[in-house]
Amino acid sequence: MLHHISIGVADIERAAKFYDAALRPLGYVRVWSDLRPGQTDQEVGYGPAGSGDKLALKQVPRGLIRSFPGSHIALAAASRDAVAAFHAAALAAGGEDNGGPGLRPHYGPHYYAAFVVDPERNRLEAVCDFSTEERVGLDSMSGGMTTHRSVGALVEAPRLETERLLLTAHVVDDFSSLATRWADPEVTKYIGKPSTPKESWKRLLMYRGLWPLLGYGIWAVREKHSGLYVGDVGFADLHRELEPSIDGIPEAGWVLSTWAQGKGYANEALNAALGWLEREVKCDRAVCMIARENLPSRRVAEKAGFCEPLVIQYEGAEGLLYTRLCKK
Repeated sequence: MLHHISIGVADIERAAKFYDAALRPLGYVRVWSDLRPGQTDQEVGYGPAGSGDKLALKQVPRGLIRSFPGSHIALAAASRDAVAAFHAAALAAGGEDNGGPGLRPHYGPHYYAAFVVDPERNRLEAVCDFSTEERVGLDSMSGGMTTHRSVGALVEAPRLETERLLLTAHVVDDFSSLATRWADPEVTKYIGKPSTPKESWKRLLMYRGLWPLLGYGIWAVREKHSGLYVGDVGFADLHRELEPSIDGIPEAGWVLSTWAQGKGYANEALNAALGWLEREVKCDRAVCMIARENLPSRRVAEKAGFCEPLVIQYEGAEGLLYTRLCKK
C-alpha cells in the first residue's frame, strides 16, 4: 500500500550518518541526496541500490514535532544475521538499544527482530519474518557434490562473535590495513608474491561481492578489546583450474597480519566461520588449499577438521588440497 515514508529530523547531517550505517546491513543505501551544509530544507532518500527511495529524511526546524509518541518504522531484513548486523551498526552509530535481536513469538513463530531509537528519537525495527529454510536460494549439483548458490539471500557478511574476536563485513576504511597486510612478504610467503595497492583494492571489492552472489564469503576479523582489524577468514568459489575440480565447493581461507599470528586467532575465527557455514549453507563439504611448506596453516586446518590432503599442482607449484565434511 505504501510507496515510501518520510520522517522529519532537526540535525540532518547527524541523522544521515546514523542511517547510512544502520541501513547498510539491510541492503538500503542513499539513492539520492540533497545535503547543503548550513542551508535549510535538506533531504536524503534511502532504498535498495538502483531504485527509488523507500525512506526519506527531511530537515525541519528544531523544536517542531517530528513524530507522534509511539511512532514506529519497521524495515524488512533478508536474514536473521542482517537483523543482528542492523542492531550492532545502529548502536555503534549512536542509536539507543530498544530491544536486542531475537524471536518475538507473540508476533509470529518466525518473527525475528531488533529495535533501536535513532538520535532524533524515532523508533526503528528490523525484522526477518520467515524461517531459515524459507531463505531465497538455489541448489545445484556439480560432480556429484551438493553445492549452493544464493541470490539476494545476504547483502553482506553476517556478524559473528567469539570469545576474543568479531567477524564482520569489510568496509572501505579497512583498505589501508588490508593493503599493508598483503604487501608484507612474510604474510604472502606461502600464498604468492606481495600485492600492489590496486590488487588489494580488487581483493577488498571481491570480499564484499561474494556475499550477495554466493550466500557466503569472507569476513574481516577484528579484536574485541581493541577493535583492530587483524585479518580475514571465510569461504570463496574462485573457479580455479584444478584437478580434481573444486568449483561450487566453499573453499576456506584465512590470513592474519604478522603481529596477530601465534595467538590462536586463526583457529578461533575459522571455527566460528565453519559453524556458520554448517548452519546456514546447504553444502556437504568445504575444502582448503595450502602450500606443503606452510606448516602453521596446515596445523590450523587439521585442528578445524580438514583432513585427507591430496597432492595437487596449481600454477606450477605443488600444494595440498584438504577436505572437511560438513556436519549434518
